[in-house]
Amino acid sequence: MKRRAFTLLEVMVAIVILVIASGVVGLRVHKAVEKKKFQSELDRLRVRFTISQRLATAMQADWKGTLKREEKGWVFETACEEVEGKRLSPLHLEGIEIQFNGKKVRELTIDFFSSGHTSPEGTFQFSRDSEKIQWKTSEIFLRDEGKKLGPAHPND
Repeated sequence: MKRRAFTLLEVMVAIVILVIASGVVGLRVHKAVEKKKFQSELDRLRVRFTISQRLATAMQADWKGTLKREEKGWVFETACEEVEGKRLSPLHLEGIEIQFNGKKVRELTIDFFSSGHTSPEGTFQFSRDSEKIQWKTSEIFLRDEGKKLGPAHPND
């Protein structure tokens, strides 16, 4: 019996099949990683919003947060208006587009009042590539729609 080796054509076909399969898997993994990064950045922003609101109620002092568009993305900075030097480190968000109440914004100021109330009221829309997520401020700050008192207000 004669043993036959693989021909060059058979080896090339096998390599092409492996390259195509690895390309498909790589593309799916890349999309999953990008989706997770997007969700992770939004989770960090939500936590920063919540921390800012809770600091305002705990300290009984108003805080101001500024969401600004910069070259590589967005920066969210928060500082206490009533106590000099009280601020949180800036939070950097990359590759995200942000709209507020359906309009593109370059800068948005969010007031965190000592009563727990926040201003302005509305809807954030975050997008990256084909991913889109919406947040209502009443959901972020755990308030009923249209309710004007904050979560720590004595009349709640």
